[in-house]
Amino acid sequence: KAASDDNSEKLSENNSLAVLSVLCLTLSQCRLLPTTQSYALSAALISMTQQTERKIVLPKDPVQLSTYLSDGFVYDDEKVQTFMKETLPKIIKRIIPLSLGALAAGYARVLVCASDYVAALSAERLCVDASKAYSDKLFDVFRPHRGCITSAATLRAILQGSRQNGSTASASSSSLEMVEATKNTPQYHGPARDIILTVCKTMELELNCSETSAEKELDNTIVETSCASLLNVINVLLKGSLSRSSSSP
Repeated sequence: KAASDDNSEKLSENNSLAVLSVLCLTLSQCRLLPTTQSYALSAALISMTQQTERKIVLPKDPVQLSTYLSDGFVYDDEKVQTFMKETLPKIIKRIIPLSLGALAAGYARVLVCASDYVAALSAERLCVDASKAYSDKLFDVFRPHRGCITSAATLRAILQGSRQNGSTASASSSSLEMVEATKNTPQYHGPARDIILTVCKTMELELNCSETSAEKELDNTIVETSCASLLNVINVLLKGSLSRSSSSP
């Protein structure tokens, strides 16, 4: 089967692929089943992700997803049948939030890498003087947070030579909130980038962890904490972007 056909709440196609990938990674560590059975299940999951005739849209509920996967494959091995019935629901309960969190962290890392370049457009539009607002003395000496230093240096480099840099032609018509938010860009872009990269490293480590046996369970505290930090950082970046925008409420 390529996709679930019932009316239960579904994961998106990208999320479904992420869940199957992480489940395959977990099984391939051969801690939950003997090597032969682990590789056989992993191969079946890989085949599922590679099918192209229908989109893969899986149930969001762990029990329903486990049932769907169990019904989708036929196994004669008793150990595999027991695993699919008793252990798989517990594994999937951990894997779903881990997969979605890791995917979100990856998207956030891609976006935050472009954040300073977007902010530089705002700085140029608002005629912010980069040499003063993002000076190396201000950040390298007086507030030397690594992320802030990197963000300020990037903004200085982008705006160097800009004709709008520090111009008073249109600065007077810009709202104070927009200008201040743009000047303060390194103070939220820097820490945000650092936190997102930390979350990505945490997720990467967690993706390579698995239960030591079918009887053991891992809780989701690490994933939940990381996702909470990620969500907070994304809100900070969104607020800063809106504050720099002329359409800010």
